[in-house]
Amino acid sequence: MICLISLISCTKTDYLTDNRTGAMEDPGFLKKTLRKEKIRERNALPNEWRLLAEAAFLSAFKNFALFKDSKVILLYASFGSELKTDGIIKYALHLGKKVFLPKVMGENMEFYRIRSFDELSGTGYKGIREPAGNTEKYIYPENIDKTCIIIPGVCFDKEGNRLGYGGGFYDRFLADKPLLLQRSVAVGYQMQETEHIETSEYDLKPSRIVLF
Repeated sequence: MICLISLISCTKTDYLTDNRTGAMEDPGFLKKTLRKEKIRERNALPNEWRLLAEAAFLSAFKNFALFKDSKVILLYASFGSELKTDGIIKYALHLGKKVFLPKVMGENMEFYRIRSFDELSGTGYKGIREPAGNTEKYIYPENIDKTCIIIPGVCFDKEGNRLGYGGGFYDRFLADKPLLLQRSVAVGYQMQETEHIETSEYDLKPSRIVLF
């Protein structure tokens, strides 16, 4: 279920519409087309909306039970026009939570602990900010009942499917971590919702999707 957060309230029934056609086309082609379209739309968002969404994100998660109750937080370092995570990373560190961020290593991704926001470097995979990879690595399923993971995406549909960037990093990382998948939250902007995403057996659904 997708939760759309406005600046005032949250509703579980208001879905955006998408008049997409071509269901008989190649699924891979449909994914690529949808990905390009949604990234283009996200890139065009006004800066004022980005700032409001980021503030709503931080405000909502301060009171989000899964986040509040977790001592271990796996986050992502926002890149390009993604919903910015700098504020939530700094807030989690301020609370004394153990914060882990991803580092791409070949075709896989591992999460390493940071103790300061300044430990992130912008020289990682495709220029995404990453930890150095020489600190504590996240070990599954340690403290799984006190852990949550917050993940990005290009778009999401009302069945709870997520479309990523095509690398499959989160799907591979979570494939053998079912308990962590149950404690996953995908976040983004409201305009990232779409009517339908073509999926394969390897595409994993986040447990929750919250759009701002």
